[in-house]
Amino acid sequence: MDLGGIRDRLDEKDEVREEALRSSREIRRLSTSAISDVHGGDFEAAVAKLEEAEERLDGVSR
Repeated sequence: MDLGGIRDRLDEKDEVREEALRSSREIRRLSTSAISDVHGGDFEAAVAKLEEAEERLDGVSR
């Protein structure tokens, strides 16, 4: 394999890693916010955020 091919593979892996990091940060933010909603008694908002987090997680798990 030539250096260009190696670079392309590494770039692709880096792009996937960066997307996973972005998604995990968003999932964490949504989860933290859902916990705050539960403590505040806003269960509907908490459920909505957890559903959104679950959708994000499904996207990462592919």
